Amino acid sequence: MKSFSLLILIFISACSSTGEHRPVAPSRPVPLLEVNPDLWVQNGCTLYNFRISRSFPGEMCIFLNDGSFISATSQTLRRFGKDHEILWEVKDIFHHQLNLSPDGQRILSLSSNVVKRNGKDQRDDVFIILDLNGKVLHRESFYPHMVEKKIRLLNWTMGKRLKDLGAQSESSHFNSIYEIPANAYEMKLPWLKQGNIIVNSTSLGVFILSPDVKNVLHRKLFDSSHNHEIHDVQVNPEGEYLFFNNRISISSNAYISAIQKYDDVKKSLTFNFQSNPPEMFYSPACGGVQEFRDMIFFSHVTTGGYYYSKEKETIVSSIPGLNGNPHESSPVQQLKLINANEFLKHSGNESK
Repeated sequence: MKSFSLLILIFISACSSTGEHRPVAPSRPVPLLEVNPDLWVQNGCTLYNFRISRSFPGEMCIFLNDGSFISATSQTLRRFGKDHEILWEVKDIFHHQLNLSPDGQRILSLSSNVVKRNGKDQRDDVFIILDLNGKVLHRESFYPHMVEKKIRLLNWTMGKRLKDLGAQSESSHFNSIYEIPANAYEMKLPWLKQGNIIVNSTSLGVFILSPDVKNVLHRKLFDSSHNHEIHDVQVNPEGEYLFFNNRISISSNAYISAIQKYDDVKKSLTFNFQSNPPEMFYSPACGGVQEFRDMIFFSHVTTGGYYYSKEKETIVSSIPGLNGNPHESSPVQQLKLINANEFLKHSGNESK
């Protein structure tokens, strides 16, 4: 696989251990609007296009073409109308990701149960699928699958945010959820059938579930990643797994990150982006990736997003982390590129 150069600087981040190098977006990034003027950068519930920033209520959002939007916090999921009136609300413990099904009819979310286990409160991951009217279609905990398939519990100590919700540890750590689209391999590999659900947990692996999230159809661990430290796993129309590989070991005490695609028929990587030198790109947490016809867009936890041109085989644009100043960095869970023009056209309430 080829390695490609990132036009970036080096700095030590406050969230890294001593000696970990991170890329920083150029101080004068190529405006993404020069590449595609219809695209906006989405960071949670903020939209940004290098000229203006529009912020909406919530921590994770889905923007719909009719001017309404779905908004999640750690405690509620709401749909707001085009004038920001609340249309419905669902109480639950949401985290990490909120996505639409490929046909735009279902909301896929990650949530939590807090249960008493061995005398202590522990958080279990829950998968929730809803329709656009807020009806919960499916809500299933992953814990019974761990018991059935004898999957070890992580028993990780929780950070402050989830401790505030009552959990002292967690049994798993899922960070992405998608519905599998129509793809080239669904006849060869039954678990890749359109409509199945793909979820990913740090350390435990990728799991493909039935559409009602009741049954585990397949489990996949990527050997290229140290301890399966991976984010944002999805299936593309070619039937490949696309993901952000956070931690690849290059020595006993050094790691790098990469954007990768894996073909489960060929049993090999079909795409492997690393910086040159590889040590310049390392994101120990978070990270997101999107694939378009002519590009791959990926985001780094502290430095923002990068636009990789498949045709030019290089980075052609970068987007700093969004904190009100386009030339400064801030932590991001996942940046997305979306066409928000229809949403903004019909949204009747100007936001900050």
